[in-house]
Amino acid sequence: VSKYAVRDHTDTVFTSIAWSADGQRLAGADSQGGIRVWDIAEQQSPQRLHRAARWQASNLGVLAMAWHPNGGGLAIVDENLKLSIWERDGKQVGSSIAHTQRPLAIDWNNSQQVIGTGGCGPSGSIWDLNANKLFSMNVKYDSTNCVTALSFNPSGTVVAMADKSGILRIWDWSADPAVVIRQ
Repeated sequence: VSKYAVRDHTDTVFTSIAWSADGQRLAGADSQGGIRVWDIAEQQSPQRLHRAARWQASNLGVLAMAWHPNGGGLAIVDENLKLSIWERDGKQVGSSIAHTQRPLAIDWNNSQQVIGTGGCGPSGSIWDLNANKLFSMNVKYDSTNCVTALSFNPSGTVVAMADKSGILRIWDWSADPAVVIRQ
């Protein structure tokens, strides 16, 4: 097991990490809204990773992050209730209010070129690559059934969402309207 130090001597806590598709970069999002990207191939020393980029993505904390499957950019949801999409050098390319309460989950599907977010109000949403909402998937929500995790199937037309109440729902979001196909 290799051990590397990435702490920047701040009071931040990493809230999400994600690998690039090629495995050469690692991104970390923190509790103060910062994003850091490390180049794994270039090491500063045997114990330190080489930081390739750093930017402020939110004035509050980042809750979840996903790297585009081709490695081109990152999508985050944050304490401001926003979804934002970033190029890997820190340029923002899209932003939108994602949920009315805490967004807690995010996933990116390359085959359909969409991003999914989960949280409260609505339970789940599907977005295009510019953070424009395409669909909402909703069940009556309260503090016990907000979506905490989601994942697309490989084709990207079906998304599984798990909530705080312990229910896993599988949605066909490509149906008109979106429907729960398994629960």
